[in-house]
Amino acid sequence: DLILSRPVTRFQVLGSHVLFALLGLAILSTAVWSGTAIGVRMGFLTPAPDLQSLTLISVNLFALFFAVAGYSFLFSSLTSETGRSNALAGSLTAVFFFMKFIGDLWDRASFLKTFSIFQYYDPAGVLLKADHFTRDLVVLFVIGAVTLAGAFVVFQERDV
Repeated sequence: DLILSRPVTRFQVLGSHVLFALLGLAILSTAVWSGTAIGVRMGFLTPAPDLQSLTLISVNLFALFFAVAGYSFLFSSLTSETGRSNALAGSLTAVFFFMKFIGDLWDRASFLKTFSIFQYYDPAGVLLKADHFTRDLVVLFVIGAVTLAGAFVVFQERDV
């Protein structure tokens, strides 16, 4: 609320938050890649995956983070209470996780996996050269982009 009382647009406020979050997610994905690459170089992983596969896994991880950030920003734009928006984003992420988990365990519930963002994060598939990697990236980035666009629309119209 204090920031919005200054002479900046709502787009600038939310845009700066989004850019900072994306930078942080990029740094986190790079750190995961670096740690794994160091582990591979030191011989902790056998057989050692190639660095191209590790890079693709990190890109897939960034796409997963981007999707979570997208709906987190949307929830944040819908409510003015930090705790509520965090609870909504965390709860939705947990629901997605359990949808994937239950879908993997129970054949009759396997349709649930399609609706979980965790279905589209598949590091093992990347290592095994599965052909669905591009589809997974597109799904995660579309979810993130659509929900981020929704956050910008809602935040512009919301009464503070």
